[in-house]
Amino acid sequence: TLSEKFGFPKRIVSEIQQLLRERTLVAEPSRLPDILLRDPDDLRILASAIAGGADVLVTGDRDLLDLGKRAPLPIVTPRGFWEHLRSNPEVK
Repeated sequence: TLSEKFGFPKRIVSEIQQLLRERTLVAEPSRLPDILLRDPDDLRILASAIAGGADVLVTGDRDLLDLGKRAPLPIVTPRGFWEHLRSNPEVK
């Protein structure tokens, strides 16, 4: 998607992929949250973020973003997360 949709050079995409591989944590949820979502696959993503101890879930998925205050953790767009990082340089 980064190359095809956004025109990123393949070298940059490879660097991003490598960074993600080095920092990825795969968490298997023991149970799914008791939240109603239109797409059941989204529930597993949310449960994995919770099980992994995520501070925030970054997604472009409208169903997850629409959870708002009902979600057990902040859910933001990639743009929203980027803006948060830029305005809070102490966040790591």
